[in-house]
Amino acid sequence: VYIASQSPHEPLRAPKVLVDKYREIYERPLEALWQDRVSRMRRMGLFPPKAPVLIPQFTDKEVESIRSVAATRAAMIEATDTELGKLLQLLEENGKLDSTLIIVTSDNGASTTSSKLTNAPFQGAKGVLGEGATLSPLVARWPRGKIKVHGMTDDMTTYLDLMPTFLQVAGVVYPARWHGDTPLRPLGGRNLLPLFQGESLSPPDFCSTTDTTAN
Repeated sequence: VYIASQSPHEPLRAPKVLVDKYREIYERPLEALWQDRVSRMRRMGLFPPKAPVLIPQFTDKEVESIRSVAATRAAMIEATDTELGKLLQLLEENGKLDSTLIIVTSDNGASTTSSKLTNAPFQGAKGVLGEGATLSPLVARWPRGKIKVHGMTDDMTTYLDLMPTFLQVAGVVYPARWHGDTPLRPLGGRNLLPLFQGESLSPPDFCSTTDTTAN
């Protein structure tokens, strides 16, 4: 099952009650919110404890826009999490939860409007080559497939790796031809199951991105 949620991509829309909830949170000074976010990531092991950071400065002109965008984006994510929870509950009620590979991932980087805050602690916005633009979150769960619980990795992967992973899980061999006549290009990407199970993977043969600021 492929579920293509709009969250948290533009256009930014969410129930008002959720937006208002997060608007109160984002009324705090943005510099303090940024530092709290980085500190939490360090505690969770998502960012190296001693890695240096550059705390951004937020001008009066951009603060209101950032607060509005960040609150709506957070509301969208909560709404999406709620719906995901319903799906997981349905799988559990039908005895399918632990036998189902679940991958939750998202688009890369925030837009320029809110990137100073929402991409913390990384720099750059969508359309450039900074880590704030090119990194994407991904969470995987599959108890029957022996995915390492609470495991994390710094190995480089791309979305091209998802298709080979799904085929491996399903026990399907990628065909060399389509309907017996049309040759198919070899499938790009790698099977991520060894990585999910705690092993390391070598970097991909290639990856592609675009820097819209390049001359």
